[in-house]
Amino acid sequence: MVETKCICQFDVRASSFNSFCSAKGGIVRLIAGVILIHAAEQAYGHAFLIQFPHQGSASQVLIPASGVLLVFGLLLTAWGIIPEKHPASVSK
Repeated sequence: MVETKCICQFDVRASSFNSFCSAKGGIVRLIAGVILIHAAEQAYGHAFLIQFPHQGSASQVLIPASGVLLVFGLLLTAWGIIPEKHPASVSK
């Protein structure tokens, strides 16, 4: 038997559980991506809510930060949705 580790941090001794572990990792990536997309939306919205004295400096920080959060959120979401095409490799 081959001992492998998955994202759920349990020792898995049978290869039948590899698909479960990779599916769980996909769910974690999907949730993290959605949280980052939500953070990007909040940062973009707050960039325009801040009033006069600090509006310029806040916009210079929050608008690029929202773009970065959006890109990483979309990448993680796509990585969580798109299934991995290669089968789990078992070495003997």
